[in-house]
Amino acid sequence: MQRVEFSQWIPCEPALIYQFLTDPQNLAAVVGRIEEAEVIEREGETGKVRVMLDLPARKVTETI
Repeated sequence: MQRVEFSQWIPCEPALIYQFLTDPQNLAAVVGRIEEAEVIEREGETGKVRVMLDLPARKVTETI
């Protein structure tokens, strides 16, 4: 499994950052290769998210 570490100071309340990063609708803004994300089902803090990925050579794939 690959591991990427990156840190950056964001002048904002930690609760707001957590709320943004854990909302699947914001995945495209956080992860560069995600073109689109859609919540399929949600139950509390878990659920299924459909994600369209833009892979190298402009191949697009869907994953859940």
